[in-house]
Amino acid sequence: MKKLTSILLVLALVLGLAVPAFADNQTSGQTELSYTYIPDEEPNDPVYTVTIDATLDLDLGINHMDFEVSDMEDCDGKSVVITFASTSVQGAVGRYETKLVAAGAMLWDPGVYYELYSAAGVKMAAANAVSDPGFVLAEFAEDGIATISINIPDESIIDGLVADTEYTGTLTFGIALQ
Repeated sequence: MKKLTSILLVLALVLGLAVPAFADNQTSGQTELSYTYIPDEEPNDPVYTVTIDATLDLDLGINHMDFEVSDMEDCDGKSVVITFASTSVQGAVGRYETKLVAAGAMLWDPGVYYELYSAAGVKMAAANAVSDPGFVLAEFAEDGIATISINIPDESIIDGLVADTEYTGTLTFGIALQ
């Protein structure tokens, strides 16, 4: 009887430990993972508005032109810098003359020369001079207005000018955050 009880106990233990598993026969599985990066603070692009007169009628003597910078935001301590880029009269390669010319005139034809001064009063070019691009005309660390000067000195009115003729030219400016 002891043998029978021992065999039954062993069978009960063996059968109690065996658990049937009913599962598919899969050899692989897949889980989709995703992560969204949200930084503490994303830097914003700098924002600023520069206003420059589109036209300026010049008189003999000193003339003024205003540059206005407004709405400066997220500039990270940098300044808006306005520089001389070019004129409509090109001199030597990469250099420009500060000269107004009649329509259809050639570089060597008579014209009206002018001097250009930065907002700080520094002369960029003398009348009848050739200038290099990059001269700083005005710099703004915050919203404001700066005035440059364009001077047509008496001696720039030279012989050969045609009466009642409009002499024109363009100034091109560089604008950068530095």
